[in-house]
Amino acid sequence: MGASKEAREARADFARTRHRLCSPHVSEAAGASDGVDLARLRSGRLARLRAQLRRSELAACVLVDPVNIRYATGARNMQIFHARNPARYLLVPA
Repeated sequence: MGASKEAREARADFARTRHRLCSPHVSEAAGASDGVDLARLRSGRLARLRAQLRRSELAACVLVDPVNIRYATGARNMQIFHARNPARYLLVPA
């Protein structure tokens, strides 16, 4: 049996909201208009990463995957930078 009309609409609405917030083109205004404090979200993620480093007794970690860098810092895809320097990494001290 297929999903109800309400369930389909709820999934579609979720997908639209997720796309807006997860897009590499999301702006601070887009997050704020949805009630999301993006600066707080990013700082919380970085704080959790640093706390885990301390718990693991690590002085630092190096992130090389753009998805992990974006998650930890909120840094967006830097396509122009990548055209000149394809290596991208982030050193996160504990």
